[in-house]
Amino acid sequence: MLELALARRYAETMLYWRGHLRAKEVQEYLGVSERTARSLIADWRRDGILPRYRRGAVRGLVPVEGFDPGPAVTDPNVALSLLLMADRPVGNPFGPVAPAGGGYDLAISAPVASRATREILAACLERQAVWLLYAAKPGRQEFVFHPSALVRSRGRYHLRGYRAEGRDGAGRRLEDRYVDVVPTRSIESHRVDRTVFIGLEDDTEWHTIETRCFVLSSGLFPEERLCYEHEYGIAETGVLEITNRRALLAYVVQELSERRCWRRDGTSVPIWET
Repeated sequence: MLELALARRYAETMLYWRGHLRAKEVQEYLGVSERTARSLIADWRRDGILPRYRRGAVRGLVPVEGFDPGPAVTDPNVALSLLLMADRPVGNPFGPVAPAGGGYDLAISAPVASRATREILAACLERQAVWLLYAAKPGRQEFVFHPSALVRSRGRYHLRGYRAEGRDGAGRRLEDRYVDVVPTRSIESHRVDRTVFIGLEDDTEWHTIETRCFVLSSGLFPEERLCYEHEYGIAETGVLEITNRRALLAYVVQELSERRCWRRDGTSVPIWET
């Protein structure tokens, strides 16, 4: 029953966030043959385990009008968290294996509005470009974004991808390059079919692995220092070593710089020297 419930949730998740489901995807997720996958889909439709679907011309099962799964599927925090667990940055959001290199999940929670992420997440899963009207810190921007990898840091989700054809609010051209985008800053979005998807193959910042070392702040009292040495497992070395992709190390520095040692008198000092 548990496997059946997980299979249903998987199917509903793919249908809601991507808009379609293929028998091959059920096959890969459950580890069954194509014939078994198609038989399961037929059983789900007949027995009412899944809502009824109409067949799409190309994309397989497509939800009918009125398809309305529960919050366990529609909550973007759930969907994005599952994508972080994928066996590759872009792929099956129910994969059990962490992405190679690790270090993607750098925070506990990240509330995200569904309207700001559904189209972008679908583009990420489908390896398609998406046009964004984006609220950047310098002002509004519009560009074509190629979302490739999901990162969660400092309470927010980021998407790593290639930015092209960009212009700022004054019409000035933006440099074509790899950037990180916060999905919730998207004002408008729609899929772009006219361009070839650009992945992270040429992103040297993403593929370069580096190690950064951090030491505890000199402002800590001796008993506080002892506490954090054992909490972070550095009692013997006194140095916290973080190995990660170069593109993600800036998030590590930001997060460690915000961690503070709070005292009973209401004062605080940084825990780390960054």
